[in-house]
Amino acid sequence: MAFSAQEELVVADEAATKARVDAGPSQRADVQITSLRIAGFRGIDDMTLELAPGATFLVGENNAGKTSILYALAVAFGARQPVRDDLLRKGGVLSAGSFANV
Repeated sequence: MAFSAQEELVVADEAATKARVDAGPSQRADVQITSLRIAGFRGIDDMTLELAPGATFLVGENNAGKTSILYALAVAFGARQPVRDDLLRKGGVLSAGSFANV
């Protein structure tokens, strides 16, 4: 028996919903970040962000640092291991004693 593309999507969506239900309750941490300070990480010299309650959207031009902020949060929460390229570069070369504070 052949299914249409729409019928296949419905079946796939139902299977995904069942898998989520079968997995049990999701693990959720009620964490609110009110302030974020990043220093010496990727292209960020030193910055502090004060965050209001609710959703925060990072909007900006290419190469403005949006991804660096997300990577810094991931490193701080242990979801990402920092790599050598995450250290602040001065003139394209790692400075002696380079470190990052996240």
